[in-house]
Amino acid sequence: MRPSDGPSAGALPSVRVAAVVPDGAYEAGATPTDRSAPGSPTTSLRAVARPTATSPAATRSLARSETPWPAEAPTDRRTTEMALRLANVVIDCDDVLTVARFWSTTLRRPIDPDPSEYFASIGTRDEDRDTIRWFFAKVPEKRVAKNRVHVDLVADDKDEELARLLDLGATKLADKEEYGHAWTVLQDPEGNEFCLAASAWPEDPSSNGGG
Repeated sequence: MRPSDGPSAGALPSVRVAAVVPDGAYEAGATPTDRSAPGSPTTSLRAVARPTATSPAATRSLARSETPWPAEAPTDRRTTEMALRLANVVIDCDDVLTVARFWSTTLRRPIDPDPSEYFASIGTRDEDRDTIRWFFAKVPEKRVAKNRVHVDLVADDKDEELARLLDLGATKLADKEEYGHAWTVLQDPEGNEFCLAASAWPEDPSSNGGG
């Protein structure tokens, strides 16, 4: 955004932040001495002239200032290994057993022993600990809006699986397509949205306008 694009010619651009000190202004993120860790980009300290009110000159000066940004990620062992992994999918339920049975049949995975009206799970007894576990927990609140998070399922034969899911009690909401990728939006018996596709994503999304 250019300074002149804002609501007024004298307004400071919102994308820049500077802390003003008596002798000048240091760019946000800089420190008086370089304390960067080995292998990380050097953070430079650059003083800029103290702006006088919100003059156009001061605005242009701050607009030209650039926050240091690493050209590439630091070479660090922690950046090449997965520090976190997805362990569980937790679904809040009104009727725990109904929802658990739906997902158990959908995923072709058995419900763990001793489910109750308050809690059920899938996968806690699996020998493969990398397999995602599913938890179903009873909550007092009703579902009132669209999910902020949902799961995406893929199938070798999408049409066959779609028909099977509808027979199990899923509700079809819509067919979608973007950038050459098609999927179907569904709901489980309590209205939780999920999607079904034939693939996770095109091999080269950029070739279809994505990326």
